[in-house]
Amino acid sequence: MSESRTDTSLGKFKEWFRGAQCWEIQRLSSAVWWFRFGDAAAVNLACPWRILKGGKIALARDDDGQKFGLSKPIDTEAEALRLIGGNPATSVEIEDRTADLRIKFADGVELEAFNHSSGYEAWNAWVYKNSTTIDVIALGGGDIAVWQLPGKPYK
Repeated sequence: MSESRTDTSLGKFKEWFRGAQCWEIQRLSSAVWWFRFGDAAAVNLACPWRILKGGKIALARDDDGQKFGLSKPIDTEAEALRLIGGNPATSVEIEDRTADLRIKFADGVELEAFNHSSGYEAWNAWVYKNSTTIDVIALGGGDIAVWQLPGKPYK
């Protein structure tokens, strides 16, 4: 993933996100998922996403409720939390051309989000530190918007 964007707020966002640990994952609708990283950060995914472990797909958004020959359907919220919960984020990457998102974790597990629209916003993420919130939104077509605002983040 490319890292050529030099926006100061985006750099702060990536720096501040490091060390954040996911402790809640919630399916808000058939297409929208909420990943909460304590009180300091969150990622809202309205696009396809997957979790890689050992370089292979361990879980994906569309696995939710599927059996795949297992004894019971996959509970994607619980399985995603098992894979990334409590594991500190080591880096955040945003693909320069497409605004695809990748969050890497200390044990080599990765959360990837695929920006899948030329018009719709695919994901947004915020991080809060030093009485400041930085919000990043993946816009349709692959651009991003970044805001740095005083005050606490929305919950």
